[in-house]
Amino acid sequence: MYGQNALSKDARDDAIGALVQAASRKLSQSGNAPRTLQSMLDTALRAAQQPEEARALLTIAASAEGRIEQAESLVREALKSEPTNANLLTQLGYIQLQFGKADQARSSFETALRYQPTLSAAFRGIADALYKKGDWTGAFLHYRSLFEKGLTDPELFRNLEQCAARIQADHWDASLGAFVLACLEHEDVLDRPFAPLANSLLIHRYALNVSDSIIDVDALAEDSLFLLTVAKGLILSPELEETAVALRRSLLEEVVATQTLADNRLALTLALAHAATLCQHVWPVADDERQVIDQISELVKDTLFSKGTADDVAGAVLIISMYQLLYRSAASSALLGTDREHWPTLMTDLMDRSLWRPCDIHMRMADLRARATPHGSVADIYAAGDQLPWPDYGPIRLSSSQLDLYGLMNAQLGPDVWPFRKRPLNVLVTECATGRRAYELANQFSDVNVMAIDSRLVNIAAAQTRHEAHHLPVEFLPIAPDQVQTLNTRFDLIEHGKSLNHTPDPAYILAQLKRIALPHHGLIKVRVTLFDNWDAERIIQTLVSQQVQSAAPEAVANLRQAIFADTQRDDWAPVLSDPSFYSLEGVRQNLFGGIWHRFTPSALEELLKANSLSIIGLIHMGSHSKLYRKPASLTEWYASRAHAIEKPVDLVLYLTNDQ
Repeated sequence: MYGQNALSKDARDDAIGALVQAASRKLSQSGNAPRTLQSMLDTALRAAQQPEEARALLTIAASAEGRIEQAESLVREALKSEPTNANLLTQLGYIQLQFGKADQARSSFETALRYQPTLSAAFRGIADALYKKGDWTGAFLHYRSLFEKGLTDPELFRNLEQCAARIQADHWDASLGAFVLACLEHEDVLDRPFAPLANSLLIHRYALNVSDSIIDVDALAEDSLFLLTVAKGLILSPELEETAVALRRSLLEEVVATQTLADNRLALTLALAHAATLCQHVWPVADDERQVIDQISELVKDTLFSKGTADDVAGAVLIISMYQLLYRSAASSALLGTDREHWPTLMTDLMDRSLWRPCDIHMRMADLRARATPHGSVADIYAAGDQLPWPDYGPIRLSSSQLDLYGLMNAQLGPDVWPFRKRPLNVLVTECATGRRAYELANQFSDVNVMAIDSRLVNIAAAQTRHEAHHLPVEFLPIAPDQVQTLNTRFDLIEHGKSLNHTPDPAYILAQLKRIALPHHGLIKVRVTLFDNWDAERIIQTLVSQQVQSAAPEAVANLRQAIFADTQRDDWAPVLSDPSFYSLEGVRQNLFGGIWHRFTPSALEELLKANSLSIIGLIHMGSHSKLYRKPASLTEWYASRAHAIEKPVDLVLYLTNDQ
């Protein structure tokens, strides 16, 4: 009952549940019906055989109900008779940690380890204390040690991910490289948070930040960390991207010279093909490379139409995939005429991502157009545009913001917003993009009605393809947020998928969302960034005013190439450190989006006041995604924390109707 697990949320809930069940059984035997948790607790305490057991039950109950001082007092009282009890010291540490006393908690954990050096709960406690303090490196090292010793639980994974996302290596470390590789290979660990660390390790290992360094193609082709980082689309640095572009050209030249793809280059070619597809082929392409790729595409088409097999063109298809989406290549019609099972197994995921899924999305989009305009021309109905989305088909799990939402609704906001059920029944996601948020909400609440809308047909088409992978009950409709009243439905939870900073008319959209929120019990969730002299904003505004307005792929690639070529690269640091800069759609939204509402705390408060909306909950998506319930004033909240919070400030707001 002691230690970290005794005071973690899940374990506390389990303990209280067991306590209630035990009390219920006791009361049912006596013929009395329990009325409150306290009556059940009293019954369980009377049934406790030892004072220590009763004290432990009281401590767990006090901690679970937020009575932290009482819980701490109970443990300290027990420590008077057992001052060297490592379990009690560990329990004290977690109570102190829950009370925000990170330094005191760490001291309690360290004392526990002196008495019992093998107590993993105490070592885990030190990691959690460092994490709470924002010592990302220290916490990372402790979580890494626990991970390597076989301790695996979702909370450890999430904290490890948060730490990894905030640190970088300043030199090559083989053991650290092996650990990052193990994390990237682990199915329960998100890979993207490890991208900065993986990039920095590889940069130092191969001196990629040295201008005259020579790229060792043979070494890179056999480097598991490099291959997996590239294949997962985790290239988030100029150095690694420029290396990938150079390797791609080197492979093309080898194939042209030898007329074959060597076996020892297969893994590297496949990794680069995946990376290029995941970044939406945003890398620059030289004219001579484009000419060769066009020739290879024609050769593949002729071979397949001449009754050639998938094996005959597999290597050529991999080369094409490094440069363009297969669905947009000259060989697409011939490739679509082949069966999936005829392709080598190692190419299936790539073919799915680069050929079959884009085709499926395109056909669904055409079907939606045909329904909307049944008398439209065939050319208009089947127009694909210059880009199709690359939806994330990875496993659906609750993100940190949704875990916060779950805890927020059940523990704090739920009784205020939905007093009879503490959870939503009808949910709307606006600007749903390719559907991930809608599916996460449907996954979070098994019997909730989720509706998702987006103004872009291509996004709705992409979202619908998720049904094949997840089969979750979500209805997708091609409706813009300013047309939500046509839904003729009231919702008790509305999540606006696009940040207010990028919403064309935030005031109008908020007014529309308020009209379809359930009166008195409707909750509106929005995201917004507060700017405070953010350098990246100035850089982006300069780019938008000085560069060509076209967001065509070639224009985006040229712009990025010019930024990479700038010798004063430090000036571009805010842009180059943004993960969205390493994908076509991300650059389009941030550099060519054209909508950048700059909100200060006071301006945001005025906007909400004008729409009679109040903040019932605020999540600061910074170091620990901390929740603040019913802040009296957003301006005061920001002013009181301006010295300690990261800039710019990303917030999730939960709003209710004042009227």
